[in-house]
Amino acid sequence: MPAPVSASAWTRVRYLVLVGAWAATVILAIRDAALDPYDPSRIGTAQYGHNSEGVLAAVLPLTVVELAVALAILRPASYHAAWPRAAAAFLVFAAWSVASLLATMHAGGVVALHALWVLALALGCLVAMLWSLLARRR
Repeated sequence: MPAPVSASAWTRVRYLVLVGAWAATVILAIRDAALDPYDPSRIGTAQYGHNSEGVLAAVLPLTVVELAVALAILRPASYHAAWPRAAAAFLVFAAWSVASLLATMHAGGVVALHALWVLALALGCLVAMLWSLLARRR
């Protein structure tokens, strides 16, 4: 019979999943910015769906701040009193994902990837909250 997984191992897994999702978002955003660079010849509605000037430089630091906020709220080194922190993080990122999704209208792929990142954060926090509530009832 395999040995049970320790709490610190689960903490590392949660941390790696969060940082891994952020890294995947960054890589995809850089790829999208390289494949669809800003083109000043696009005027008016021809700009819709394409990356704007300097969007990568604006989105990448924003994702770092969002990752830091998620880590600060969720505090992955400890999962004591987990569901209230996960609920707070869900509320923060659910509201922010609405704003991010609204910003995707007529925006390029980098902004859309950012909105998906924030939405994934919100849904991940919802899953963590539900998981913690269910574990507490046992």
